[in-house]
Amino acid sequence: MQQFRVSLSIPSFFATTPRMTASGTTTLFCAGLLLLGAVFSEGRAASASPATAQSAVKKLPNLRVNVYFEKVDEKGMVILKYGSVFLTTKLYGIRLRSGSAGVLSLVLPSGVLLQAEVIEKGEIQSVVLWKGNKNLNEELLIQGVAEGVH
Repeated sequence: MQQFRVSLSIPSFFATTPRMTASGTTTLFCAGLLLLGAVFSEGRAASASPATAQSAVKKLPNLRVNVYFEKVDEKGMVILKYGSVFLTTKLYGIRLRSGSAGVLSLVLPSGVLLQAEVIEKGEIQSVVLWKGNKNLNEELLIQGVAEGVH
């Protein structure tokens, strides 16, 4: 198996005659590979249709950020702390039941570090809360603290 070591210097890139390096590779060969790669990349980008670009965007995973749980306000909105900013969010797919503050404080004590996965963006984001690999939105449904919303 033959091994190649790529070495390229700016003056030799524009040279018209190949120069051999100590390892036996030519800088002209390297320049050709770089040029071929640039042409191929531009051709692929130019041939991509808008529908392909949109489907690629849709396949991106949802944003997950580390947040601290603060509290649930009187409207049932969840207050999360991201750095020094307080975010008002709603839980995706569920609504917290009224009068469940005691049970909720056992599942989500104030100040606990979580991950919030942003599912729906807007003025008020809908999030799924995660603690490790555990989906806390589902956990709140199982414990009877929340009810499902369609």
